[in-house]
Amino acid sequence: MGEHTIREILRRRSPETQRAMQRRRELAGGKDGNSLAPKLVILAVLLAIVGYAGYLGWMAHQVGQRFAAEKAGAARELTLTGTTEFLPNTLLAKFDPAFYTQTKGLNGAALTRRLLRLYEPDASGLALRVMSVSLEAQYAKTDILEAYINAVPMGGGPTPVKGLAAASQYYFRRPFAQLAPQDIALLVALIQDPAGLDPRAEPAKATDARNTVLQADLQQNVLSQAQVDSLSKTPLDVVPLVAPAPAPQTPPAKH
Repeated sequence: MGEHTIREILRRRSPETQRAMQRRRELAGGKDGNSLAPKLVILAVLLAIVGYAGYLGWMAHQVGQRFAAEKAGAARELTLTGTTEFLPNTLLAKFDPAFYTQTKGLNGAALTRRLLRLYEPDASGLALRVMSVSLEAQYAKTDILEAYINAVPMGGGPTPVKGLAAASQYYFRRPFAQLAPQDIALLVALIQDPAGLDPRAEPAKATDARNTVLQADLQQNVLSQAQVDSLSKTPLDVVPLVAPAPAPQTPPAKH
């Protein structure tokens, strides 16, 4: 077929045929454009993943720096070498029995995550796990446990109490070294909900919570059944809150 014949055929096509051919060409072009969309979505997802991974790394670096700064700063009020073994044993029996024995993994220890929740209260579960693994790779578990017992909020109303040493003075008016096992169990119980379990306001709830901690000690072989039975019967030995002194009355002016 010659060139002259092709031009004749094209010239004889109806407008409807030409519009249909144009439509097919447009659709073909659209398919090429649509094939690019999934690739762009995949690229966006990959960039988001890389960005979030970088953010998690940055958060792990930040909490590591904070931990190092606090460790190098003021001396901790309680150290594991300066207190009875009953405190760490009871704390771990209640919150993280596998703290020292768990194998390395991608979650970090539960108690490490509790500490980091104090640093980053709004962090996601994944971020806490990444930060926990990073912190445990840099510091001994003993350092992490000491940091927690000195940083955990313990109630206190308008003036927050931080750490178990301060809590000992606040609830018992005694140094931590003078506390009995049932007193330490009470402080460990208060960690879960210091406001809701305040032994001065809710003695029955506080007693039940303390005895639950003692039962955890029994399950983890920290205490014997006889010891738990005996300690569970002891009354709470907390001191009452001191009511604030009334404001001095201004005498009426004399006329």
